[in-house]
Amino acid sequence: MEDGFEFKVLALNDVPEIAMLGKEYNPKLTIMILEQYLQQMFSFNNYSCFGAYVNNKLIGFLSGWITIKFTTGKLLEIDNVVIDPVIQTKDFGIKFFAYIESWAKRNNCKAIEIDTFSQSSTAQRFLLNLDYTIIGFHFHKVI
Repeated sequence: MEDGFEFKVLALNDVPEIAMLGKEYNPKLTIMILEQYLQQMFSFNNYSCFGAYVNNKLIGFLSGWITIKFTTGKLLEIDNVVIDPVIQTKDFGIKFFAYIESWAKRNNCKAIEIDTFSQSSTAQRFLLNLDYTIIGFHFHKVI
């Protein structure tokens, strides 16, 4: 791919590499816990994980779940987006999301959904620029 970018679907054998970059997302978790979470996620048949590489180095990943909602039908619900801070703001995200959208279309998804933290104005602006719309609030309760 141009600019040394390559995107691919990741698998269980990629867990150690994903976990290392995952520390960027949640530095409070150990590599061991991240690997355990990833192994559990990969055990679900509706889970997919995508990697972004520059010159064969993993610089970003995102994962998602294929699900069905009454409002849209089959969709890809994106979660766990982690991008190496060094590569952010270099149009990389636009290319990565184009790849994800193409994958979702090939897999007969009618929509893509993604949550952002309410304080993450950079992520919100990025998604709005990609024609995503804000459709509601995401609520969370630790139990």
